Amino acid sequence: MYFVTLASAFNMEPPSSRNPRRTLLVTTFFATAAIVGWPFALALSIPFVVEELFLYAGDIVPAADKSKWVVTRWLRFARSVATAALIFVSLIQSTALRLIDLFAMKSGSGRGNRLPRLWKTHGHPVEHYQIQHLLRSIW
Repeated sequence: MYFVTLASAFNMEPPSSRNPRRTLLVTTFFATAAIVGWPFALALSIPFVVEELFLYAGDIVPAADKSKWVVTRWLRFARSVATAALIFVSLIQSTALRLIDLFAMKSGSGRGNRLPRLWKTHGHPVEHYQIQHLLRSIW
């Protein structure tokens, strides 16, 4: 909710060609809200996307420069989305690699094999858990 609030606060300023930072911040805050907290926060960003891509808002655009303005606005939005995606993909990837290193690669020495304790299957066959689940669902 905090990131949605931050994105909405930056979204209050009308989009214009003079402030490309607004697009980057709003896009990043909505992406953060969706990844860290609530995935439906992206639905709250739909009015921002429509306004950013299709409305003049704070820009005065002559008819002759309309196509250049549209291309500039769409490229700015695409760069902001790509930047937000790169930040979060690298974050998720580094977290996944750290987990793999911690649990799978340390099985030979040091801390020992952590996978059985992690998934709580040490000492019991898989059928044991399937039978328990079946019995619990009956009663």
